[in-house]
Amino acid sequence: MNKKLRIFLIICGFISLVLVRFLSNKWLQDPLRTFFETKAISDVLPKINFWSHFWKNSILFFINECISIAILFLFFMEKNVVKFSLWFYQIAFIILSIAFFILLEINNPEYNRILFYIRRFLIHPLFLLILLPAFYFQKMKE
Repeated sequence: MNKKLRIFLIICGFISLVLVRFLSNKWLQDPLRTFFETKAISDVLPKINFWSHFWKNSILFFINECISIAILFLFFMEKNVVKFSLWFYQIAFIILSIAFFILLEINNPEYNRILFYIRRFLIHPLFLLILLPAFYFQKMKE
């Protein structure tokens, strides 16, 4: 693939991530978003329909995952990067979703900060910011 085309597609990928971030506020009404923006972190969480919230977060995670893996592939052009990333994202999703569910069920204000950060990892493409330099470092080491 032409280098200029790859760079253009990588830039389009990052722009897509930004668009998903801003458009998700309209698409997916998130009661936790408004809670964390307006309430003190030590307040009790509002009542949340877990399954509805879980599906919205899952959709957002999946969209971010697809775009992130495409960016990683375009950046490195290696199948092993895609394979590892797919496994990493799926395992991270399972672990974070279980932790998210448990913390919502506990609903203890002491755990709200942890819930806030788990939610961030589920709805934002933070893993791309971890994997991109990690794969780059690995490639430079070889």
